[in-house]
Amino acid sequence: MTSEPSVEHIRDNQTIMRRVRADQTTHRRDGAGKRPSSNAYIQGTPDSDVSVYLTSETTPARITQHYPGTFVAEVEVSVIRRLGLEVERQPIPGDPGHCNITGQKTRSIATAIAKSARWMQGYGPD
Repeated sequence: MTSEPSVEHIRDNQTIMRRVRADQTTHRRDGAGKRPSSNAYIQGTPDSDVSVYLTSETTPARITQHYPGTFVAEVEVSVIRRLGLEVERQPIPGDPGHCNITGQKTRSIATAIAKSARWMQGYGPD
């Protein structure tokens, strides 16, 4: 019997955080600073999982402690699900709040996620 990650206990109104490198940012069209680019939400191939963290179970400081110069963006789980993707728990040693965004991520889907994301206070490029 295989153990599949449960998605039932991750509510739509929860938020997830993603580390974003400087080269994964782009200027907002309205000129109001930068936002994550679609590249921040594509990892490897379009069907590769994207590593994220439950905001309720960790902090931006913790997920960037070994990644100096990175930013942190958050997005609501409901956004991910509306786009036909899922957020599944994938705990890693020392971080039970680690999750993956699973499903086929086209460039337009990754862009929609990026446009919905907001910088965590104190962890954005602006």
